[in-house]
Amino acid sequence: MPETIIQSRCNYQIMGLMGVKLPFTRFTTFISYRLRNQLIFAFSGIVLFIVLLLTLLSYTQMTRMIEQQFLLANKENIKLVNQNLDTYLKQIEELSVSPRKDEQFMNSLLSEEYLPQQYVQNQMKNLFYSRDDIEEVSLYTPNNHKQFIVSRSLINTIHSINPHIPKEAWYQEAIQSKSFSSLQSRYETRGKDSGALFFTFHRILINIADKRPLAALSITFNVSRLNKIIEGIPDQTKDSIGIFSMDNRPFYLKGEQWGQIDLAGMLQTFAAQPSMDSIEWKEANKGYFVIHNISPLTKWKLVRLTPTDVVNGRAQEAGLVNLVIGCGLLLIFILIVMLVSGIITRRLKRFSQTIDQLGEGQLRSIEQIDGQDEISHLSRKFNQMVGRINELILEKYEMKISERNAQLKALEAQINPHFLYNALQAISTKAILHGRNDIHDMVEALASTMRYCIQDGYQVSVADELEHVMYYTMLQKARFGSRLQVVCNLPDSLHSIRIPKMLLQMLVENSIKHGLEQSFHPVVISICGKVEYGNAVLSVSDNGPGITPERMKVIRAHIEDIGEPRFGEHIGLKNIVTRLKLMYGDQAQFSMESKPGEGVHVTITFKLGKEAAYVQGAHH
Repeated sequence: MPETIIQSRCNYQIMGLMGVKLPFTRFTTFISYRLRNQLIFAFSGIVLFIVLLLTLLSYTQMTRMIEQQFLLANKENIKLVNQNLDTYLKQIEELSVSPRKDEQFMNSLLSEEYLPQQYVQNQMKNLFYSRDDIEEVSLYTPNNHKQFIVSRSLINTIHSINPHIPKEAWYQEAIQSKSFSSLQSRYETRGKDSGALFFTFHRILINIADKRPLAALSITFNVSRLNKIIEGIPDQTKDSIGIFSMDNRPFYLKGEQWGQIDLAGMLQTFAAQPSMDSIEWKEANKGYFVIHNISPLTKWKLVRLTPTDVVNGRAQEAGLVNLVIGCGLLLIFILIVMLVSGIITRRLKRFSQTIDQLGEGQLRSIEQIDGQDEISHLSRKFNQMVGRINELILEKYEMKISERNAQLKALEAQINPHFLYNALQAISTKAILHGRNDIHDMVEALASTMRYCIQDGYQVSVADELEHVMYYTMLQKARFGSRLQVVCNLPDSLHSIRIPKMLLQMLVENSIKHGLEQSFHPVVISICGKVEYGNAVLSVSDNGPGITPERMKVIRAHIEDIGEPRFGEHIGLKNIVTRLKLMYGDQAQFSMESKPGEGVHVTITFKLGKEAAYVQGAHH
């Protein structure tokens, strides 16, 4: 049992290794299988490297640019918001000194009578309702320690005795100030509602003559006007905004980040370097961009705290856009590479297919590849090589034919032509004496046929060939009688042209053998010809039983086979095609068409006066 488990684990590990290596092997095989794939892979790798490198450089540069643009834009924005805050404080200061311009109000502060006191309270109400950001108005008179309060949370004005106010820190600060004013932060008393408090502005109203304080006016403001000013700072969703006094007291803090950083340490960093208007602050492995501006009038500090990941997020978005554009360009480049690689390798593919055909024995020239590069030069040299090989093969084939003709002539020499002619003449004379003119005609036809076959020369005129065909068919009619009919329709312009010897006779013989002998019905063999576009067109057709498509396919394959002729079936047709190529080269065309029940139609087309040079220069 343990051995079985160990063997199973080993098999699993081997299959795992094979699973890892198999896709890689397939990939390398796919790449190395074609030159086009190698070019696409190589160029795509180069383009991918360039796109990734440019995307990385662009992302780095874009991050720096976005940080710089963010800092510059927000510095100006913070400065503008701080100027608006200064304007707001100036309005509050002017509001706080407005009661001192009212002489009746100032005189009423010294009176204990009802009407002056009522006038003071009415003026306090007018001051309270003059602005929507005032939350409370308080007036304290130190001579009698009375305090009057008008508030949004109270229906009527209340007054009380409060002797502790002179001991308050804000009161002492206002008394000692040159402007007889002080600011008290209300940040610690702020709530989450719209009426949250901002600060209280204290103004000491003094007697100008003896500088004696007559009253302390305290106006408490909410953050409604401040929020409108702060709205001038864009993109505050993830930022924190803070307002601090000259001594770093917080007057306004908005945002969650203030509770996560060392606020005192950050403000001390700014205090140590007054010229610095922005820093990068790190707290608990988290970074922030801190921008601050100090008002030249009130010395208030407006601070904006932005997480660095917010700014980097914008850079990442820009980098993602660049990456998408880069991927799009990569796809375009890959398509271009595939197109260019296909154009380059398409010619090589055609060249490779031609070489494969050459290996199979099909000596064909490839279409000329235009250009001056190595591929076009190689194609020209290949065509020259194929042409030379064809010439050598044709020369060798011509030598074979000459050798066989010599052998035939040697056999013919063994028969005494005069003996045959004298014997045939004796038979013909006896046939005439006995009144057998038919035998006389047959003997004369046989003599003419033999004389035509053994005469010198490989080329004859069409007229001579037709005369020979007539003698040949005369002999065949002795066998088939009226079942054989031969019709000739050739214009006079074709009678003088030269064709290979026994060309038409072989085609007529082929029609008799495969048409007439295979049928019980009469067969008409037609010999036609015409001149068309400078070409001579000769055709031999019959109305015999025809040839099946399967058999026709075998015959065509045998005729088109390149190589030395073999004795056997269809040797006559192959001999015709071979001699036509020898005489006219590529200018000669041979076609054979047939349908069952419709006979066979053979057409030979060749250029007039275009015999091949090597044939014209031969001994025949």
